[in-house]
Amino acid sequence: MLGIAALLIVLAIAVLRGTWALHVSGMLGSCSVFSTEPDGAQVVRCTKGRLDGYPDLSRKNCTLQTLGGSVQFWSCPAPIASAPAGI
Repeated sequence: MLGIAALLIVLAIAVLRGTWALHVSGMLGSCSVFSTEPDGAQVVRCTKGRLDGYPDLSRKNCTLQTLGGSVQFWSCPAPIASAPAGI
């Protein structure tokens, strides 16, 4: 039983490191915040991956601003902040 748990841990680490290696090598697309507007909205810069193309941020209510080229820019609304109950 201990051997199975150790094997699962090793496999999980290998998968996580493999994903990291794919991102670093440019095989998977990635995004990062390019700028933040005064109202909290963000402009996100995405680069194309060789395996999966550009990331799709439309499911996060973002709007694509540019097409073509090696970079895409998305406009994303400000994240919804939550407050403790009773405030």
